[in-house]
Amino acid sequence: MSAMLKLIIFQKTNMMKKFRLLLFVLIIICSSNVFGQEGYLGKRYHFVFDTRFSPTIISPHYTHGTKFYDFSSHFSPGLEYVINRDWVIGASYQFQFSKYTPEYSNYGVIPPPNFTAKESDINLHGFGIYAKYYTNPKAPLGYYYKLGFDYFTYKASGEIKYDYVPQPYIFSEKDWALGLRIEFGKTFFISNYISLGTGLSLGTLTNGYRFMSMDKPNEPIHQASTRILSNYLIGVNLTLGILPF
Repeated sequence: MSAMLKLIIFQKTNMMKKFRLLLFVLIIICSSNVFGQEGYLGKRYHFVFDTRFSPTIISPHYTHGTKFYDFSSHFSPGLEYVINRDWVIGASYQFQFSKYTPEYSNYGVIPPPNFTAKESDINLHGFGIYAKYYTNPKAPLGYYYKLGFDYFTYKASGEIKYDYVPQPYIFSEKDWALGLRIEFGKTFFISNYISLGTGLSLGTLTNGYRFMSMDKPNEPIHQASTRILSNYLIGVNLTLGILPF
């Protein structure tokens, strides 16, 4: 085989490789454009910061009652991914800091005539996963239905002072719970990148039903669980989002 023929074959081979590479790149670009058309403005990633407000009238902050305008707050920063024009999936980190006043807990001793309980802290952390269905096929724009699953760990800490004991009883107890939540709401955009949302949500937990338990239902951690359940039952959600790409 002559050197000229080898050179021609080599050049054709290189051209075929370049052509295949170019074709592959074009296919990727076309595919990206096709998939990018799904949803609002063809964007897929939606960073959100969700805040849920729950009325404390269900479970007051203090033993002397509450005002109708008092609320507990639950925060959930997260990331959403637009699957198509109708569906969005997401994951969130969740945290909440709340207070409550423990009731009397006898711990197997004779109840004293009087006791004093200071306002105690509840620290909650967890994560959740969820799916949203948008009635308007331009997710994440418009009205939606949301179904979510949550996992929480929380700690109740504080102190109780009994009249007949010189030192207060200081407690710090932990527990966990699983949650199921449904929500109906609306997302709208104030620019091509920034969204606002609002919704009404209902939920239930695997914990907090101490009135159904005979196993030391008055322990502070059980009372904290009931407080968290009351915050989880109903809420008004406000969301700030960024849709960069």
